[in-house]
Amino acid sequence: MINFTSNKISLDTNRLVADLKTQFHHVLIGVSNQLIQIMRQEIPEGNLPGKPEWRSKLESDLAIVSSSMINDIIETQVGAPYMSDTWEYVRGMLIEYGSGSEVGNPPIQSRPGEEVWNDNLDGKHISNAKSSYLLPPAFNQQGSAWIENAMLRVRPLFNETMTNVLKNFDIKKHIIVQRG
Repeated sequence: MINFTSNKISLDTNRLVADLKTQFHHVLIGVSNQLIQIMRQEIPEGNLPGKPEWRSKLESDLAIVSSSMINDIIETQVGAPYMSDTWEYVRGMLIEYGSGSEVGNPPIQSRPGEEVWNDNLDGKHISNAKSSYLLPPAFNQQGSAWIENAMLRVRPLFNETMTNVLKNFDIKKHIIVQRG
């Protein structure tokens, strides 16, 4: 007589989860690289917002800034590695969000005796303006929402790619069969 109760099938969930995390991490890096390409396509051309050379620098600086897999969180951060309050950061914010009256803020104006960004947004200085006045219209610019547009474009790719990982995942190698 065969004792069927001594046969056991189990699932090695620790190995399964570890393998899935590793696959998802690799795929996330791939999708992040595709996001960088999409972001580069979304950076606006022409004269506004910002200057063409600012947008060109931003485009070339886009990269995966960090990638980690800690506990149950798998993460990549994509962008330009600019520290806040640097000229690169200020230019990037202008390209994304715009400035002044064009985005619902007060118009850009001179600020006598105060610390201000220079015309090229690559340094600050004490304003030498003698009085307060509105700066030319070019200082008030519409934003481009290029980051938001890129994120909208990459979302379906992300969903499709992650779904494919699950579809193609070989669960058989995580099943343990023990015969009695």
